[in-house]
Amino acid sequence: MPDERPGLAGLDNNMMDRIERGLLTKVEAARLLGVSKQAVSKGLQRRRAKAAGAVAPEPARTTPAPADRPPESQPQQVATASPAERSDHANETQAQAFDEAERWAEIGGQSWRGLAHAYAAVVVEARDQVVAGRGKIGPVAMNGLVRSLRESEEGLRRLGLLPAIAGGNQDNDKPANLVITVLSPAEEDEIRAEIAERAGESLDNTAADSPIEPAPPVAAPSAMIPGTLPTPENFRAWLETEAHFRGTKWLKQVVGALGGKISHSKADLIAELLRLTDSDPEKLQPLQVPA
Repeated sequence: MPDERPGLAGLDNNMMDRIERGLLTKVEAARLLGVSKQAVSKGLQRRRAKAAGAVAPEPARTTPAPADRPPESQPQQVATASPAERSDHANETQAQAFDEAERWAEIGGQSWRGLAHAYAAVVVEARDQVVAGRGKIGPVAMNGLVRSLRESEEGLRRLGLLPAIAGGNQDNDKPANLVITVLSPAEEDEIRAEIAERAGESLDNTAADSPIEPAPPVAAPSAMIPGTLPTPENFRAWLETEAHFRGTKWLKQVVGALGGKISHSKADLIAELLRLTDSDPEKLQPLQVPA
């Protein structure tokens, strides 16, 4: 007999009643009996089937309906799940959803690590190529390396592996906002009168603007160009690479040392260096680190 198996002998009527009323779950019953949950479910099914076969209800006698009246519809029996079974089903659904979420979280973590390793590998490969072929890399290849480094930097920043502002992405790289305020004639007269009163002299409306002295050049160390200089063909690409690694501050120092115009834009600073040197990198020799 199935009930004589070890463990299932304790599945008596009292325990079955507690399970049916939702006072005891199948998992708890299996733990108390020392068997699996599936064994408890099968034992309950067998006991229910045995009980249903032992007490079979007598079929109801039906009287034939009159000829002029259609037969009455018989009520259909609908199987309903017990509270314990509904609770078990809900627990299984919740466990499946949790397993699915864990699986996708693991896939997301593996993808994040894969992207980080890929970006880092691109940066290392580009660095090795620049170091190995310094001064010998063509402009097309150099532009490709710079683009790869820029995209890898943005990717690492999006993954949270680089700070929000680092390297060449400084706040002073952005041009300053230009705000224009238009004064009314009355406001202009009031300002001119105040200036004349303070200066002790009247101002003519047609007076020429006073000359503005140029800003002194930025003080810079004498040695700012490490390594060898590139060829004229690779000069622009070389400047873009150096600016990417050293930042805008280094560009400003070089431009200031040559007496050029200081700008906030990296592209304008590179253009100013090309103008000052007539696209000849040899003119940077005075700023080169002595070998």
